[in-house]
Formats: sequence, C-alpha cells, structure tokens
Amino acid sequence: MSLAYGAGVIVMFGMVVAAGISMLSDVDWNRRNMVIFAISISVGPGLQLEPNALHFVPGTAKVLLTSGLLPAAFLAIILNLTLPEEIGHDQTEEVTGGMAGRKDY
Repeated sequence: MSLAYGAGVIVMFGMVVAAGISMLSDVDWNRRNMVIFAISISVGPGLQLEPNALHFVPGTAKVLLTSGLLPAAFLAIILNLTLPEEIGHDQTEEVTGGMAGRKDY
C-alpha cells in the first residue's frame, strides 16, 4: 500500500513543480525581477543548507527561517515592495554612461 502512496506523492510534487515552471514562464524577466528571483532563490536554500548562520535566533524562529521556503518567500515580498520599478528609457543614458544604444559591449 505504501508504494501507491509514494507514487501519488511523486505525481503531486511533479504537478506542483510543473505549475511553478508554468508561472515563471509568464513573468516579464526584466532586471528587477531577475534580482528579486536570484536573491530569494539563493537565500532560501542557503539558510537551509547552513543553519548555523542563524545561531543567534531563538528556537521557533530558527526552525521557521531554516525551512527554505519561508525566508525565500518573505524576502521576495520585501524586495518586491522596496526595489524601484524599472528605469525609464530616458534615464538609461545617465545610468549606463552613454552605453545604452551600443550593441558592441
């Protein structure tokens, strides 16, 4: 009987991963969204792999923060609220130092 449950769990997690990939394919991948995704996806598993990074945090909070999913989701929400929107086309000259229109870099 446990083999049937194991197969069901594999199918369920496979469907969750497929739905997540489908959602990520619909995202407009600009620089801002890439930074949010990269930092969140790095910090979440990073805290899970190195739980001693949170040795100063009390018990329950440490368990929640080393879960991987919670810190990644929380950080993604915070970054989404705090990072500025994409820089406008008229401001790219100032930011890129005159390299905005060049294709040879």
